[in-house]
This record gives sequence, C-alpha cells and structure tokens, in this order.
Amino acid sequence: MLKMPLPVSPVGGPNEQLEEIRETAPVCPVRVPSGCEFYMLTRHDDIQAVLRDRRFSRKLTAPGSPSLVGNGVETVEGGIFNLDPPDHTRVRKVIAPFFTPGGVDRLVPMIQGHVNRQLDRIETGPPTFDLHTAYAAPLSLEVFCDVMGIRHEWRQAIGTAFQTGVELRRDHTSAQDATDRVIEVSRSLAASGDVAPDGPIAALTAAHAEGRISHDELVGTIVHLFVASLDPTVGTVTMGALSLLRHPGQLAEVLREPALWPRAVEEVLRFHHDAQVSFPRVALEDVEIHGVTIRRGEGVITSMLAGMWDPRRYPDPERFDFHRDEGDKHFADLSFGDGPHHCLGAWLARRYLTILLRSLFTRFPRLSPAVDWQDIPWDNSILFARPAELWVTR
Repeated sequence: MLKMPLPVSPVGGPNEQLEEIRETAPVCPVRVPSGCEFYMLTRHDDIQAVLRDRRFSRKLTAPGSPSLVGNGVETVEGGIFNLDPPDHTRVRKVIAPFFTPGGVDRLVPMIQGHVNRQLDRIETGPPTFDLHTAYAAPLSLEVFCDVMGIRHEWRQAIGTAFQTGVELRRDHTSAQDATDRVIEVSRSLAASGDVAPDGPIAALTAAHAEGRISHDELVGTIVHLFVASLDPTVGTVTMGALSLLRHPGQLAEVLREPALWPRAVEEVLRFHHDAQVSFPRVALEDVEIHGVTIRRGEGVITSMLAGMWDPRRYPDPERFDFHRDEGDKHFADLSFGDGPHHCLGAWLARRYLTILLRSLFTRFPRLSPAVDWQDIPWDNSILFARPAELWVTR
C-alpha cells in the first residue's frame, strides 16, 4: 500500500510512482501518518467530480472519522473546512465579501508596499540570498496578517503557531499539541478584539455576537483562514520563480509584455500545486468509482498535483508553458478545489502571486539560480511540500 508523505520530483511535479498510479490505479489505497487508510484519486476529472459530489462530506469531527495526522488542524471543530452546506454557506457568507475581485483590488496597494520594502532589504543585503527565507516566507506572514486585520503585536505568536498547516510526520500527541496551540492563539485573538474593525476576523466576531455563527465556528474559521493563507503560498512563490528561471525565454517574454503575468501565474499554479493531497472527505453512502466501491464512512483524498499533470486534461503536462491553449484563462482553477469548498481566496492568491513574481523579476531582471536545480533540497514532511531553500543571485 502507498504511504505518505509522498516523494516529490526534482522539478516539483509528481514523481514516477504517482504518475504510474494515475494510469493503473486511479482509486488507490493509501496509508497516511495517522495510520488511517484512504482512497486517493489522481485523475483530473475524477477529482473534480468528487469535490462537487454531495455524497462526500468535509465534516471530519464525528468520532471515528479518518484524519491525516490524528487530531490535526483538519479536525478543528466548526471551521469552514469542516462544515457542509448549509452551515458552510452561512459561515462563508460572513467573510466572502473580503475576497471578491473588488475586495482584492483594495488590498493591492498594501501587498505592493510590503513587497517593495522586502525587495529594498534584499537589494541592500548580500548578492546571494535564499528566496524562501528572504522573500516568500516573510511576505506571507506580513501580507496575510494585514489581510486578516491582525495588529503587529500578534504576528510573532501567529507565525510560531502556524508554522505549517499540517506536518505529515507528527505523531498523535504532537499533532494534538500543535492543534491545541493554533486553537488557543485563535481563541485569544478573537476574545481580545485587538483586530482591525474592517477585516475578516472582526466580521466573524461581529457575526458571533449577533448569533449568526457559533463560538466553534468563529474560532475554527480563524484557524482555517490562517492554515489556508500562510503556508500554501510560500512554496508556490519559490517554485514559480524557479520555473521562470529554468525557462529564460518565457521569462524574457513576460518581462517584455507584463500583460502576460496572469497567464504565467496560472501555469505556475498548474505546474507546482504544493499540497500533496487535499483535506479528507468522508463518503456518506457507498460510491463506486472506476469499479472500486468506497463504503459509507470511508475517506477520500485527492492528489491535486497528479490531477494538474493529467495528460487527459493537459497535453504534455511536463512542459512548462504559459501559452498552452486550454480554452480558459483560469485553466488551473482546479488547483483551488471545486464545489462548495472552492478556495475562498483564489482571487487573492492569483493577485498575490502575480505581484510577488512580477516585482521580483522587474527589480532583479538578472536574477539567477546559485545552485543546480537538481540539488535543491525539498521538504515533503509537510502538507504543502516546497523547497527547503532556494539560493539565487541578484
């Protein structure tokens, strides 16, 4: 039986084993660090169908529900990750206005300001630097704390508590400790009222005071907002930069024609989906897929990376090419999920990645890798797999 965490290919794509499974066992049993067994889906259309299928539930808090790492953040009570409609719809409505295209447009000056200041620091520092620790990681914390309306005195505690969304090598005790820590920080933050009055957390707090959401939904949704925002973008920024460095012709083209940046970001999202698997779903009734019966109560996870490299959907998926003709400018949209749980922050993520990558290469057009890309160390012990470091020279 396949076991997680899964190895990653040197370019950040699916390894040969995952490619083979997609062709020969598209509904594949896999054992995860909690000891639970899931069925893993690896084909694009199967993944999309299950994410839309109401016969699969995201509510993972019932006793005996399968989990990735024991009592990890995916099991936090009340958060939007763990609610099905209509409860999920009710809670999501509270914060959805902050993540519409118009809401995201209002955040652009703030994001650009953080990026410019970080690039100034890099420019006055050593010519060779680690893109992960000097750019991607610090910007994630600063920008998304501002998005949530978090004051500066809380940021160190948040950065420490939410170092990763899910560490796949945790044992049950350490997973529970880590989950308790993020719940406590989120509960304290909500109780303090020490947030910007016009941000998502203030909106959640007001909705709780008005009786529209429960206390568990308030705290759990704060937890899940940080899990979904802080860590996932870090690896995507790093690998997006690496992909463009490995394809200098496309990098030169996008620098000449800045209007192409959204297309380049879309291909980065397709090529480097950093989540090894999705958060689990549980079958509410027996469901048959490709001749395999998933019994009521059994869990399903999806390999988004395998789906985004499925040749049935993307011809020559191993080719990084933002000119690929997929018929839709958002051709990598499945990277944000589908159905009721399609990522609330998809618009924000796209704008954020566009600003960070465009600004980096505009400021440092001669940026080059300081190591051979095949020697880049990977961290696959976390749900959002990424390079442990990426040294470049400006």
